[in-house]
Amino acid sequence: MNISGLCYICLLSFIVMFAVYGDASVDQTMTPDAKGCEVAKASIDKVIYSRIFKKQDNFIFARISLTSDFGAATKPIVNGGIGIWQITDTNLQKAKQIMQQKQLTKSIAEILCIDFEKATSKELAIPLYNVVAAFLLAEGHNGDIPIRAKYKEQAQFWIAAAEITDQTSFSQKFENAANILDDNKGAQGTACFICEQAFVSFSFPLCKL
Repeated sequence: MNISGLCYICLLSFIVMFAVYGDASVDQTMTPDAKGCEVAKASIDKVIYSRIFKKQDNFIFARISLTSDFGAATKPIVNGGIGIWQITDTNLQKAKQIMQQKQLTKSIAEILCIDFEKATSKELAIPLYNVVAAFLLAEGHNGDIPIRAKYKEQAQFWIAAAEITDQTSFSQKFENAANILDDNKGAQGTACFICEQAFVSFSFPLCKL
């Protein structure tokens, strides 16, 4: 990527940060243990607009983030899961292998400005590292991500991609997340509901917090 292209991506990231947080000096996508729907959305938006990955589906990643209550769940939803997308250390190693196989190491480093190659389980507490691992797992899994309406198939896709063992529990939580996002069964008027609808819009509406 040339300098002008890289500058364009950095400028876009700045705009996204300012739109979501109102203060671009604080990038919560890079803040350890940051959680909440606005952080999840900003992290997903950053990766999608980087155009690094071929499999770009914000719904599956939004639904996964909802299963962990955007990282606020008191107990891990996935055995050994860390962060908003419940990435395990095994997932991390697999994601690194996929990154190398797909020759994405340089793109991730230059466009997203993170050294994912050297990431450890400690970095999984950082939302952007966490969601990049999730995108890599999806990128390396056979087949396309099922369309938005097929949430059960999306759940099975992620269960296979992330090698989740507690499948029944995860599938139920994923279905609950699908209901919130697709059927508007959230608590209307709350900040979280507004952010969930921002996922649905496929755009950059401000989260009115």
